[in-house]
Amino acid sequence: MKPLKKRPTIGLLVSGLTEYFTVSLCRGVMQAAEAADVNLIVLPGKNIDRDFSCYPKIMYEYQYGTLFEYPSPENLDAVIVSADAIGCYSTKESIGRLLSKYQGLPCVLIASKHEPYPSVSYDNNLGIREAMEHLIHTMGCRRFGMIGGPLKNTDARERKEVFLDILKEHHLPFEERNYAEGDLTRFAVDTPGRFLDQNPDVEAIFCVNDDTAVPLYAEMQKRGMVPGRDIYVFGYDNASFTSQMTPTLTSVWADTGALGTTALEMVLDLMAGKEISSIILPTRLIRRDSFGERKTLTHVTYASVDSFLDSSFDLIFYRCRHSCVQADLSLTRKGLFSLLRQLFALSDPACCQTAVYQRVLQLTDQFLKFGTFRYADVNNLTTVLEDLCLYLSRSADTEQQKYEIKELFSLMYRKIIHAMNSLFGTIQAEKEDENYMFKLFVTDLTQFEKGNDQSYANILSGLDFAGIRNAALYLFREPILHLSGEPFFCPEKVYLKTVLVNGSVHSISLPHQKMRVKDIFRYPGIPHDQFSMVLLPLFSNEFLYGLVLCDLTENLFSNGEFLLNQMSSAAKFLQDSFGKRGVCGRIGGDEFVCLVPCSGAAMSVDLYRTLHSAFDLFNRTSEKAYNITVSTGFYLLPKDMDSTLPEMLAHADAMLYEEKQKRDKNVAKILPK
Repeated sequence: MKPLKKRPTIGLLVSGLTEYFTVSLCRGVMQAAEAADVNLIVLPGKNIDRDFSCYPKIMYEYQYGTLFEYPSPENLDAVIVSADAIGCYSTKESIGRLLSKYQGLPCVLIASKHEPYPSVSYDNNLGIREAMEHLIHTMGCRRFGMIGGPLKNTDARERKEVFLDILKEHHLPFEERNYAEGDLTRFAVDTPGRFLDQNPDVEAIFCVNDDTAVPLYAEMQKRGMVPGRDIYVFGYDNASFTSQMTPTLTSVWADTGALGTTALEMVLDLMAGKEISSIILPTRLIRRDSFGERKTLTHVTYASVDSFLDSSFDLIFYRCRHSCVQADLSLTRKGLFSLLRQLFALSDPACCQTAVYQRVLQLTDQFLKFGTFRYADVNNLTTVLEDLCLYLSRSADTEQQKYEIKELFSLMYRKIIHAMNSLFGTIQAEKEDENYMFKLFVTDLTQFEKGNDQSYANILSGLDFAGIRNAALYLFREPILHLSGEPFFCPEKVYLKTVLVNGSVHSISLPHQKMRVKDIFRYPGIPHDQFSMVLLPLFSNEFLYGLVLCDLTENLFSNGEFLLNQMSSAAKFLQDSFGKRGVCGRIGGDEFVCLVPCSGAAMSVDLYRTLHSAFDLFNRTSEKAYNITVSTGFYLLPKDMDSTLPEMLAHADAMLYEEKQKRDKNVAKILPK
């Protein structure tokens, strides 16, 4: 009997887990990994060398970068690295040092170009050229500006170069003030204002990615300006939110999911010993309201209908390609094609108009019932229908026919609106259920009732609301102090406290907890079937407490970082509050009880001071406008004296009541003027 072949495990190193680029990329890699029957570990380490201290709300997120220290030839078979997204605040040399950590592993880069590594990236020229030449030749624009990103990033650098080359080719002016550097995120809120102040005569603005366009829209709104009317605007990535912006944002469609699938195929070829070359993927322009009036169909022959149908489907359902859609896309394509063909039939004078109208409305109802409608770009769908309506109206022989065509499309629009309202109601109900389950999960995190190690199971229990069926919780022997800018060295050992196996939580007994850190991707109970999981750090401020490895689900793309914050807080509470010394639990509301071995009165006083000092430190450093106060009751059980737990609680509660009477009821902080 042949031994079972080991399933390969691939590491995917990305920036922030909730970023649009990362989400789309992960979906593509996950689908390809499932198809190839390989395991995937995602490590979302944010950005190396970034100064997070500029943003108080995320100033400790540098701790995510420690994730990049765990991959090695001992626990992974290959790595895929989104190097320039990770290193967009860093230098080429620093990115090179990061990549050198994975020597001995087959490595493919995504949207990054660093020799000698093979890569898959976008054709940054094609889509940008299509956008700018439309603005130049059709809209008559002569004064262009660009809000870019850090030039250490390959895409940001190439997109600026393409922008400048096109201006030069068309003999259009460019001055340094026509370019502003952002940070590739929507948080660079000051950049658009400075840019507009320095370019009052700008006619068109290219945003290096769609996130960069968000603060530009906000700044234009403050000034009473409208994209597409006062200034033409286009972005890059064609993120899902671009069709929900007002006005909708024209964007270059770069299929991030395709980057992921291609990268996984390339790294598998490397693992098989094949020689591979870097790959460039095409892009295309998705024109929306920020380009003003759209060009409509003027003439469509039956010979060109098929190409129109194909392009329309891609325009409307581009999100489905890497969206884990359960419904059969072939049925959606067939339904859309049938609907559009019936509409085209109205241009034939010989057809029975009434019969076609009835058939169109029937097909519209069928099309809107497909589960994939929730992934449609409805703005693009209505654009296609508007184009067809105008085309058919111009083809009509009489005013009565034109009126009937417009009435037909009005009925179709009403059906689409009704379907969208129903869909929004469903999504809202799903969100409310999700929020309710999340609140229950957060509440349960603080209800530790089973002692030290068994209490860690609370952190993983209830994760099914997020679709997580498998997970492992690792803690370090002691919290690790890791300051921003300092190197991080992985501990040799970790302690596996609890695992979630197919939805069932199991605490790990003490003799079996100690593991090599190199084995964290092979814990007892890890799924035997193909899996895609994510590794996340458990941290609070400067201290790292451990790691959690869990299924990567759609819910984590939206709530993953907040969920991690709650889990980190629970891990910190357990390890800091009683660790190896005692037991702590929540007894209701905001009251907790701790049972701690104590050598004498001096130790109880020390515990009292430690607890109150921790609250004082939190209040001094917290940005909250109020203080978090604590009242404490202690009862020291005399030596050789028996007492029940209720009796001890009663003594401590009496002291707690006395202290509450003395507590200052005014919790508002006196802030400096």
